[in-house]
Amino acid sequence: MPSAAIADAVLRVVVLLYPGYLTYKTLEHDRKRADNARGWCVYWVVASAWMAAQPALDRAFGGRAVMYWECKVAFSVYLWHPRFQGALYVYDRFLAPILVANESRVDHALATTFERVGTHGGAALAAARRFARRYANDALAKATEAQLQQQADAPAASGRADRVVTARTAREVRS
Repeated sequence: MPSAAIADAVLRVVVLLYPGYLTYKTLEHDRKRADNARGWCVYWVVASAWMAAQPALDRAFGGRAVMYWECKVAFSVYLWHPRFQGALYVYDRFLAPILVANESRVDHALATTFERVGTHGGAALAAARRFARRYANDALAKATEAQLQQQADAPAASGRADRVVTARTAREVRS
């Protein structure tokens, strides 16, 4: 599906790169207007939700909706374009009410997840370090030894090295 691949590449530019550069310009060159900075913060909240929803939307509509990929690009431009400021509309109308209603649940889920990852992740990382210390040097030595043995046993790919050695040996014998 060429239009899907093209749309995906265009979306990376339209949703991430160009707005990222515009955000940089606002942060570095438009420090007097806080509303512009807020606008870009709102854009990034909406863009992250939009990017997170895309795999599900692609499965649901990708091969079924006419001009689906083109509509994705158009909607992405709508989100950041100064004339439309679609991200502000989507945020105020849809995302903010959902986030406000579920903020405590999301915070609790994130805290629980980070706690579990920290506990289990730390233990797994410590076990991986112990394993690496115990076996990495031994494995590296064996791999190096095997590679050197393989190189010693393998004939030269072109045969040229054998001819060079043979010619050198013949000259040494004549001398």
